[in-house]
Amino acid sequence: MTHPCELFTSAHITTLRGASFEKVAENNGALAPDIYLNWDDEEGVVAAQVKSEPNTLLSLQATVTTAPRWFSLNIGLGEGALKAGDVLGLVIELETAEPLHTAPFIRTAWRKGGFADTRPSDKISVEAGRHVVTLLHTVTSEDPVLTAVFHTLVVPLPRADFNLSLHDLRLFVIDAERGLRTVPLDMASIG
Repeated sequence: MTHPCELFTSAHITTLRGASFEKVAENNGALAPDIYLNWDDEEGVVAAQVKSEPNTLLSLQATVTTAPRWFSLNIGLGEGALKAGDVLGLVIELETAEPLHTAPFIRTAWRKGGFADTRPSDKISVEAGRHVVTLLHTVTSEDPVLTAVFHTLVVPLPRADFNLSLHDLRLFVIDAERGLRTVPLDMASIG
């Protein structure tokens, strides 16, 4: 059975894939439902030109005049709980004009306010060029994604000028019952 977060994310990526636009990005302004750029506009000065066209989900050209404390591409994953032992996977096809080293994570928003992060050990670390990157994370009993609340994939972006194209993105969940692990199973990992 397909996980609700897979269905939610797939629907919004499909919307972005079908979009055709070129515009100046606004901080927290929707590029597609639940897909947006976010940066620190109190201390940072960022100008980002975004474009969506056939065969590319999103092209981003950013000029950073003053480095923000954060700059990220956020993609809503929807509501849904994962189980300890589930494997959360992300396949990203991207193209960058500069080396890119970043550590995407899942931010969980609590219903009563606040948030917590699930930080996979896999990272994106590529040189300039076009790449397909697969990130895997075996959910532990300590990860906030165990809770059935809204989750967001946060992809930190460079805090300096850059050019990046996101050609494709797929999120998938492999149930713990299927037996795939990215780390050895021990008693602590199953809660």
